[in-house]
Amino acid sequence: MLLSHRILVAIFSAGLFTAGLPGPGLHSTAIAQPPATPCTQSTVESNSSAAYARQARAFLLELQKAVQSGDRKHVAGMVQYPLRVNGLPHVRSIRNRAAFLRLYPTLFNAPLRQALKNQPPDCLFHNWQGAMIGNGELWFDQTGTAADAPFRITAINYQK
Repeated sequence: MLLSHRILVAIFSAGLFTAGLPGPGLHSTAIAQPPATPCTQSTVESNSSAAYARQARAFLLELQKAVQSGDRKHVAGMVQYPLRVNGLPHVRSIRNRAAFLRLYPTLFNAPLRQALKNQPPDCLFHNWQGAMIGNGELWFDQTGTAADAPFRITAINYQK
């Protein structure tokens, strides 16, 4: 799929491009950094409907609040199971809520919590794989085709 010039400009200007931009099926070693300059265009806005963008931003804010407050059970309810996990030895996917809760301290370590904290809702990257936090540490997407389908975390690219 070719990206339009407008989308590429938005990605570069927002500081979201890294070599080998990670997706749910790839592991990235990049550490999330806040954009060097304020985001002027959100790719979630330009790559999807206004309703999708609004719901994606609301999901991000809910996730940020739950993680910041340490509400593991709420976060577990925001996951699409099985959850794809990349970069964690011996774990390729998490099948259910109980397994997620056991692994929560490992998955939501300092680098992932920092990436979530640094992610401004108005600079949310989006492509055919969903919405991306930071440099690909976490991905989420709408889990159905209906306009009101819930958003869920679909992949975590584990960072040490």
